[in-house]
Amino acid sequence: SLPTLKSTESTNINEGRILAPLSLTQQRLWFIEKVQGHSTNYNMPFALTLKGEVDPKNIEAALRHVILQHEILRTTYEEVNGQAQQCIHQDIAGLFALTHHDKLYVKAQNTKTKSDNDKPIEFTEALKPTLIGLAQTPFELSCELPIRAHWFSQNDRQENVLFINVHHIAF
Repeated sequence: SLPTLKSTESTNINEGRILAPLSLTQQRLWFIEKVQGHSTNYNMPFALTLKGEVDPKNIEAALRHVILQHEILRTTYEEVNGQAQQCIHQDIAGLFALTHHDKLYVKAQNTKTKSDNDKPIEFTEALKPTLIGLAQTPFELSCELPIRAHWFSQNDRQENVLFINVHHIAF
């Protein structure tokens, strides 16, 4: 049977999270996901190349700060008593972390091409298949935040890539 969409006026605080009704747009996206299953149609990925030595701990702290300032980024979507609800988490511990990818993995992909006079493949070019794979990973909105972040750096840490994927439900 199809899920029931009901809106309530009340907001409940339960287990460190605030329960609130879905907006009409959120209801539509939640309903589509329930009917069609998990999809990447609403993923909004982007990658930033950062040159120079960057401490990923600072990047993670900045992302955590942004997530804590915006309820929509710390919200999961669950069925509570048969009704779809926003579950706005007060704490994001265990729900968000900047995923660091092994430098050796990236180094292994940074090999020479057989054409173009044996020029080395650019770091970001070598990452493309990995980034495409991350972009095509569906969100599980009932148990994870609508934002993910991944950090890649070369062994010399002079070229870094920050990959962020946000689900459209957050907009």
